Amino acid sequence: EPDGKTHDLLIQRYIDGDNIEVALRRLTEMEDAGFSPSLKTAEDLVSKLSEVGYPKLAFDLANAFERESVRRISSETWVTLLASCAQNSYVGLFLTFVLKHVL
Repeated sequence: EPDGKTHDLLIQRYIDGDNIEVALRRLTEMEDAGFSPSLKTAEDLVSKLSEVGYPKLAFDLANAFERESVRRISSETWVTLLASCAQNSYVGLFLTFVLKHVL
């Protein structure tokens, strides 16, 4: 059974190979096994989802990570996500972010 570091490495490999579906499946398996992704893995997955046009999924993942961790997603990653929201016409998601993080 893989440990947390092995899960992280596998997820990173899938992200680097643009295999987002398998990366998300691995993330679920990781969490089911009682592990949490590293901050880098979470940020990379959020950024990749944002870049390929899935800002809603990226937003949900970022919020879930921050809800369950003392670590926070970087401002750079949030900016990437917000740019994706704008490009994909997710105005409501953008406003949700502003209300939660800015006001």
